[in-house]
Amino acid sequence: MNIRVDKSEEALSAAAIMGLVVLLCFWGIDDIPFLSVNEARRAVTAREMYESGQWLLPYMNGKLYLAKPPLFNWLTLLPTLLLDTVSELGLRLPSAVFALSSCSVVYVLGKHLGGRRVGLYAAMILAANTGFSLFARRAEIEMSLTGLSLLSLLAAWHYCVFRPIVTAHSEKGVTGDSEVVTGDSDLIVTDLGRRRNHRSR
Repeated sequence: MNIRVDKSEEALSAAAIMGLVVLLCFWGIDDIPFLSVNEARRAVTAREMYESGQWLLPYMNGKLYLAKPPLFNWLTLLPTLLLDTVSELGLRLPSAVFALSSCSVVYVLGKHLGGRRVGLYAAMILAANTGFSLFARRAEIEMSLTGLSLLSLLAAWHYCVFRPIVTAHSEKGVTGDSEVVTGDSDLIVTDLGRRRNHRSR
């Protein structure tokens, strides 16, 4: 009986903390004017790309602007297209979504590794970080960089922990031989023809 109460309390705590993270990322992001020169640059670039219909390369004041990678500009154009205007909300929305996603991934990973409390503490520590919470509410590239870096680390961790173990074998294909050779960390496939009935354990 106590176990069920503990689980329900932990689930309630998780919902409350994630609700606070949602408020941190999204509440009032459209009420505050642009706070930095970088946010103003993103706004000018998004406006020119949106008005000209030129989505491939960013422009600022009519000139090509390639000081930063264009991914964040592309991400800001999606909410701008939906809202049909360049605004603080549209430009800050990608950062808020990346911040919420990062906290969610950290929670799930912490829960998987050490239980629900570890996941909650990890998400709380990340969200309470001053730099993280500031960039979660700004139209700058730092939060998208953080989210994509976290995604790459998560993919690397998943590969290192859950990669399949494959044994070496050879088989005859339509146009030649196929050979699969494995080591402790890498899988090398040498294909001299089309492989049939590939089996691995």
